[in-house]
Amino acid sequence: GLLVGVAGARTSFETDFESAVNGAGSVDANLTSVHPYVHFSPSERLGVWALAGAGTGAATLEETAGGRFGADIAMLMGALGARRQLGSGFALKADAFSVRVRSDDADDLAGVTALAHRVRLAPEVAKTWALGGEASLRTRLELGARLDAGDAETGLGAEAGGEASFDHAPTGLSVAMRGRALLAHQADGLREWGAGFAFRLQPGGTDPTGLSLSVEPTWGAAGGASGALWQQGLATVEPTAAEPAQATAPSGWTPGRMAMELGWGVALDNGATITPFGRWSQDAGAGQRFNAGARFSLLGKSGPAGARATADARSHARSAESLRLLLHLYGEHASSPIEPPQRRLGLTGSILLR
Repeated sequence: GLLVGVAGARTSFETDFESAVNGAGSVDANLTSVHPYVHFSPSERLGVWALAGAGTGAATLEETAGGRFGADIAMLMGALGARRQLGSGFALKADAFSVRVRSDDADDLAGVTALAHRVRLAPEVAKTWALGGEASLRTRLELGARLDAGDAETGLGAEAGGEASFDHAPTGLSVAMRGRALLAHQADGLREWGAGFAFRLQPGGTDPTGLSLSVEPTWGAAGGASGALWQQGLATVEPTAAEPAQATAPSGWTPGRMAMELGWGVALDNGATITPFGRWSQDAGAGQRFNAGARFSLLGKSGPAGARATADARSHARSAESLRLLLHLYGEHASSPIEPPQRRLGLTGSILLR
């Protein structure tokens, strides 16, 4: 099938610097960007995707000695990837991206252009076990190589990722654990890792009506929303994917990010379902977010009478033959210790064409 979409993001960060030439200080920056994407599967064994992006923002440089400078910044990027199923439980993935960030000339501050590129290749092994009683266990492991170039980290590296998930259809219980880590890299001091856990419960099982509950803590950088481009169920990505996807890693066992959601599905005519929900999330670096709204799903005549709105991509893939339309209407209140409260109203939708 074919999937076409667009994502929006707003990113802010702060970093410190120190050098013998420019002294010491800090840089604050923000960037608002738009990312159109496309995913195409000409067959069940092959999937390809492409992603573009452009954004604008501003940066402020403040020196310890008292100087303060500001400049506009701009970003351009592109990425593409492919996944080929080579046999039962074995696949090969490859992707590449390039990004350019540029700051304009300002008073007493020269413009700067920074480039970063990455190419990755990773074999993937996956296996599913039927445990009886309509329960299943699925595992996935990938070990790959990557090449970084540009003005950031450079050199060859090796990384690994994995996932294990348990599903029990009669009770609607789903438990998943995933993690990723950079095993080695030629760039000195470069470290990347992340882990995530997801607990979801919908007592009705495959019936989308009634109670639904999910709890999802994350440590480190468990992966961003772009990882969903590998999944056939990308059309069901939640609107909360616009939230920070790479949480910070505080000390100890405290999650860098925690998200909880409670919903209640109500069946409508013609196989449609509406699910009012409330969602709370907390990020160690970005504060708290409260979401409330409703999801509307309209299904075709074939397949089950609905799909769990809070299920992950695997659950949606099982009902992909019947899913046609998914709409999300929500309001959000965000609070942060360093920024004033922000509110927004969002409407997102996806259509799956088969």
